[in-house]
Amino acid sequence: MRSSHLVSALMAAVAVPLFIAPLAHAGPSSTVPSPTTPPSDGFDPSMVKPGLPMPVPEGSFGYIATRGATKWMDDRQPGALVRSLPVPPAFREANSAMGKIIDAELDAAMAKPGACVQIIVTPHSKSGLFSYGFFAVEPEYCPS
Repeated sequence: MRSSHLVSALMAAVAVPLFIAPLAHAGPSSTVPSPTTPPSDGFDPSMVKPGLPMPVPEGSFGYIATRGATKWMDDRQPGALVRSLPVPPAFREANSAMGKIIDAELDAAMAKPGACVQIIVTPHSKSGLFSYGFFAVEPEYCPS
């Protein structure tokens, strides 16, 4: 992936979180990711591990970053950025949850040599909102 594409993906991921109600997040599996509620206080980031890339639902956009782009993203601490965005009170909890997810997935990818992250953006045509999924991916599925 060219760095300009990753920058576009990252900007899209952090520029619109104030419009997010549901979040897309799931552990690696062969099922299509779907919007879920933000993780509860029982969310354990240490349980997140790299896995298979998630399937990208029809009408969604998926990006698998290179290892270098994953490191670049991690250096910019997007989870902290999302948590610090000024949003209406109704969206603070969702932004905080999204920040935790981003941190956990990036931490999992960074902890395993060669691993990377996948970002899936799913538009919701009825509401005009987006759901974002962030997933740590095993090294053999990461582009070079």
